[in-house]
Amino acid sequence: MMMAGMPANKHKTDVASQLGTEPDLKGTLISVLALGGFIVFIGIILMLYIFCYMVFTAPKEKQEFPLAEVAEDAEPTPMFLENWKLWIGITITLIVFAYTIPFMDIIQHSPPGSPGYEALIR
Repeated sequence: MMMAGMPANKHKTDVASQLGTEPDLKGTLISVLALGGFIVFIGIILMLYIFCYMVFTAPKEKQEFPLAEVAEDAEPTPMFLENWKLWIGITITLIVFAYTIPFMDIIQHSPPGSPGYEALIR
């Protein structure tokens, strides 16, 4: 889809005619896309059915959820593990570390036919 959008093709849902596929493969590609769309449609219908069943017709009972009790000889949790700032900082650091290299690669090695940032500025 991205390769079809780069040369500014008019309609992106007609994937078979825009990707330069061979004429004998267009029918197969359209069949596979139709099968995927049908599976997604069935999934949506199933999710709506389950949601409506759970909200309106499922039996509603009060159920107790047991909570864990602290053992008598357990040591208290260290205070640094209870610090939310520490955990949020670690999470943000890991996310930045994980996505820096892929984003730099995407920016430096853009797909063929991409004009690049300098060509858009001029």
